[in-house]
Amino acid sequence: MALCEAEKVVAWGDALCGGDAEPISKHLGQGVTKVSGMYKVFAASKSDGKLVMWGDEELAFPVQEVTQQLVNVTCVCGTARACAAVRSDGRVVTWGERAWGGDSSDVSHQLKDVVQLAATGGAFAARTSHGVVVTWGDENSGGDSLDVWDQLSSGVVDLCHTSGAFAARKGDGSVVTWGDEELGGNSFHLTFDWNNVKQLSSTGYAFAAVRADGTVISWGDPCAGGDCTAVSSQLVEVRQIYSTYRAFAAVKAGGAVVTWGDLHCGGDSSSVHAALQEGVLSICGSYGSFAAVKGDGTVITWGDPTTGGDSSMVQPVRIPDADE
Repeated sequence: MALCEAEKVVAWGDALCGGDAEPISKHLGQGVTKVSGMYKVFAASKSDGKLVMWGDEELAFPVQEVTQQLVNVTCVCGTARACAAVRSDGRVVTWGERAWGGDSSDVSHQLKDVVQLAATGGAFAARTSHGVVVTWGDENSGGDSLDVWDQLSSGVVDLCHTSGAFAARKGDGSVVTWGDEELGGNSFHLTFDWNNVKQLSSTGYAFAAVRADGTVISWGDPCAGGDCTAVSSQLVEVRQIYSTYRAFAAVKAGGAVVTWGDLHCGGDSSSVHAALQEGVLSICGSYGSFAAVKGDGTVITWGDPTTGGDSSMVQPVRIPDADE
């Protein structure tokens, strides 16, 4: 899927997962300001406040009652079987299977002034403008936050998620986690120094956090980024962390990159090690590969070649200067 400069959308791939936008193309020809990708569904926000969805029929085409509420939508996200949207008035609209978060009626009185949504495979978490977190959906996937409710009742400034757990960063730099313990929801069993965390990142199975001093901690599935001890000595002066579904990449001051996690999904960058020693500005992660943009405009890729990790067949294009 691509959002073009003319504010129109072009899609390709599996039609059942959103690869065919032809049936609703007349609604995507102009005025699209943002596109969100979810499990088997795409959602396009338009400048007139309308939301256009395509992909899985059950999720992309909700009942009329729900459709009428989807106006002035600012954010959309989804579990495997449900979707949720935040409107500009801070209200949340949900649809899909109840067990997967498609019915938020039990917490609707708390879903006011919502500014952020996050979703695991089966549950949603919403952060309000007052720093309160509200959860619903599958209890085992983070829908039940009762054990940490006192820590989520104020001060939360950011939410992050794996496929089965949530992590909340608070204004004082502390972190609260809940959900599937093996997927990062094990806040009661960790002995990390949680103070002064400035950024959270996640794969589908693990979390990583950058502290204010530039050091990094990670937890969750050790095979998918939850154990960074092998590279911990290199994880200093870290500026930003990026992720694929099973690996992390950290950019340090000066632009050097350190990777860990599943070797086949970007956790092993040895093939491009020399090119990642300096000058990297930012990184983009796909399902199983990374692409790093350097200060000289070059792009370095690694990871699963079927998801973009091998760009050797792409010929570089030189863009002429304006004076030429």
